[in-house]
Order: sequence, then C-alpha cells, then structure tokens
Amino acid sequence: MPRLLFSVIRVAPLLALVSFACGEASLPSYEIAAQQKMDVAAANPAHPTIDRPVFDSKGTLRWDARPAAVSGACPAGTPMSGQKSWLLAPRVDEVRCGAPGGPAQISLLGIGPAGVVVWRQALGFRSGEFTVDQLVLGVAAEGIVLSDLTVLAPATGAIVVPPKTHPVGAEKRPVPDVALTGAALYLPREQAFLHFAADVTLLHSEGGLFRIDGRTAKRELLLPVATTLLRGYWRVESMVLSADGKTVYLAEKLAIRGEGGVAFSALDLGTRKVFFRRTFDEDQFCSDPAIVLGPHGRLGFSYKNDTAGKRLLIEIRPSGGK
Repeated sequence: MPRLLFSVIRVAPLLALVSFACGEASLPSYEIAAQQKMDVAAANPAHPTIDRPVFDSKGTLRWDARPAAVSGACPAGTPMSGQKSWLLAPRVDEVRCGAPGGPAQISLLGIGPAGVVVWRQALGFRSGEFTVDQLVLGVAAEGIVLSDLTVLAPATGAIVVPPKTHPVGAEKRPVPDVALTGAALYLPREQAFLHFAADVTLLHSEGGLFRIDGRTAKRELLLPVATTLLRGYWRVESMVLSADGKTVYLAEKLAIRGEGGVAFSALDLGTRKVFFRRTFDEDQFCSDPAIVLGPHGRLGFSYKNDTAGKRLLIEIRPSGGK
C-alpha cells in the first residue's frame, strides 16, 4: 500500500479561530495547533483500510491507514464486498458479506485489540417473517445509533435502547415507529438523541439539528438548517460528545452543486447555541469530515479535499491549551 506523505504546518496562536463566545466567559475558544496534508491513496475494495483520525498513546494526532481486514469477518466461503471502520476505541466496523451487486448480509462487528471479532450484530429488525432495514446513523463511545433509534453498546454489541414499535397486521407484528436517515448521536445523560434532517429546495428550506426525547419521541428543533444564496446547505455528517457531556462537536459539509467546503462547530448543550465555528476550503470539492476526541480537550478534525487530492488532518485545541 502506498505510504502517506505528510507535510506539517504549525499555526501561531495569533491565528486562533474566531469564537462566537465573546460574552460567554465559561465557554472556551479554540485555535489550530497543527495541520497535516496527506496524499490520498486510491481505494482498493479488496484490501480496505481503517481510514480514521486517531490520537495515539503519546497523544499525537495521526491518520490510521492500517489494513482493516480481520479474520472471520464473514462466514467461511462468503466473500466480503464492503467494510467501514466507524470507531477505533473500542473498534467497531460495518461489513457487507456477499458477492458485489448481489444479496448481502450487513453486520456490525466489535473487534478486540488482537484483531479478533468479539461480537457480531446483524443489521435488520425482525418483524414476523419480514426484516426491516436498519442503517447506521452514528457511532460514538456513548452508543451506536441505528435508523430506528436502536442504541447498541460499542464494547459488547448489546442493545442499550430498543426501538419503539407499533403492531401491524392481523398477527400484530412489531414494526419500528421511525426509519430515519442522516447523522445521529445518543446523549445517555438526557436519554435523548441529536438528529440532523433537512429539506432544502429553491423555494423553501426546513429542518436542521433536532433533539429527540428518547422517552416521549418528541422532536425539538435546536439549530435550523443554514443555507447559502445558491440554496446549498450545511449538512451535519457526524457528531462527537465532549468528555464532560456538555458540548457536541459537529462535522459538517456544504451540500451544493459545485464546490463545497467543510466546517467544524461546537454546540453548547446548556445554552443550545453554537459558540464556535470554523469553515475550511469553501471554494474546493471536499468530503468525509470527521472528528475525534483527544487528551486535554484537544480534538482532531479531518476531511478530504477532492480538488487537491489531499486529506487534511487538523489538530484543534482550546486557546491557551497544550
């Protein structure tokens, strides 16, 4: 596999990111501590790689491009046609077992430190003789959120929160109440979810980032979708909860015809306000924004600049931090 080529750019604290929290003494501001640019290797479906940002044991932000393949990912004699690493600590992968273009079984795998499968959860809600599709909406240390708002424990694959269902047909088979798409995050302290859903056209825009009460299923719009003059909109693609559970970090992509950048934002759950935001490469074709938590409040933000053929790996830290 080709080696990734790095160039590191140090950014002086004077170029600290602009914060919206000027009047909020308790909310931090952030700055870029370092930036790495990497050549993007051509994807090889036969030899998938992890491809996730990670802070290593020394607290250094790096790109994990190790081979993702593990023994026993698919049943003996069944080819694997897709694999995605969602989380690294603990490691959770999504695999598709079956010939490309044909019927397949999609499962989530928990993978131990030795690269051994420690748990397996097939995706699909059994409803009598039928199976209702389940999609992965978000994977974080707090839980794996599926499209029917099932929550699985990343360490064991056990169901932490079952989906709400209603009976259908004469046999009264259970069917999930919802089938969502878009990024989601589980908030265990609140027993709630954050979920992004938006509909933007030339004539109207609605939706944004919602809070869904896990007990009552009530939806509350926290952040209306942000749009541009050309009717592009900022789509939340992944979310990460801070260690203290007070802040949610958002990785966003500008959904628009033509060039579109990415953004990193910080949402305070107490005030329900975005107190910090920074956009990157808005005049370029960008994709795959992701966030990882690091030590001492540091964060890693990554994305792919498809125009330049580079992957950007950016370390963000609280202003004045180490």
